[in-house]
Amino acid sequence: MKAKKDFFENLKKLSLLYVEDDDSTREELEFFLKNKVKELYVAKNGQEGFDFFEKYKPDLIITDIQMPVMNGIKMVKLIKETNQTIPIVIITAFNDSEYLLEAIKLNVTNYLTKPLNLFSLSEVLSTISKNINLEIQNNKIYNTLEQYKNILDENVIILKADIYGIITYVNEAFERIFGYKKDELIGKTYFFLEQNNLAKDEESKKLDKIFSENIWKGNILNFKKNGEFLYCDITMYPLTNNAGNIVEYMGIYSNVTEIENSNSRLEDK
Repeated sequence: MKAKKDFFENLKKLSLLYVEDDDSTREELEFFLKNKVKELYVAKNGQEGFDFFEKYKPDLIITDIQMPVMNGIKMVKLIKETNQTIPIVIITAFNDSEYLLEAIKLNVTNYLTKPLNLFSLSEVLSTISKNINLEIQNNKIYNTLEQYKNILDENVIILKADIYGIITYVNEAFERIFGYKKDELIGKTYFFLEQNNLAKDEESKKLDKIFSENIWKGNILNFKKNGEFLYCDITMYPLTNNAGNIVEYMGIYSNVTEIENSNSRLEDK
């Protein structure tokens, strides 16, 4: 019962195009599918099927091969020129082996033979619909993360480094504030931006302090590409893998130069 319930839940979120020229076969499968999908579009030949595909943009397609006006293979070729990834299930007769080989070359998702077994069709559609819905969810998550990233790129200065303090990533805000391009920073040591003259042992001690197992916070004087100094309030976060091992560090920078300059002016007064 659970598998049947899952089948309906996934399929009901999707639109389906069914293409079949035989009246009795088409009516039987149309009756079976019509309450199990979000939208059902039914075509009687390949040309009509392709027109429906362009008009309605269905999530998946079931099609016969041998049809008048335009056969299923030609229709699939035209559809694949527009959408390479759309799932397509071919329904074929036993004597359609030549056409079936063409369909396989076109990377159809699955094929079923006539007379059609509705249970086998249900299993195929269950798998396809689950995969489609997972992809839709993943795309939504990806789009949301992309929006978050764009917001961060616009407003937050971010640097990432490996466990040895080598810069692996800077965002657009970092490039804009510091005047460097990504390619000029990636691969450089973290202290490249400080332009300090620390001895190797002092630099190593400072590196161990900043790149530790704990969150590090501090105020550091950095330099832009044009030589201007920049006071930055930095929070360095250790990032771990699934095993809990630190694999990289992310630094969140805040430009506090104006605040530092104001404090200096007050002290002078």
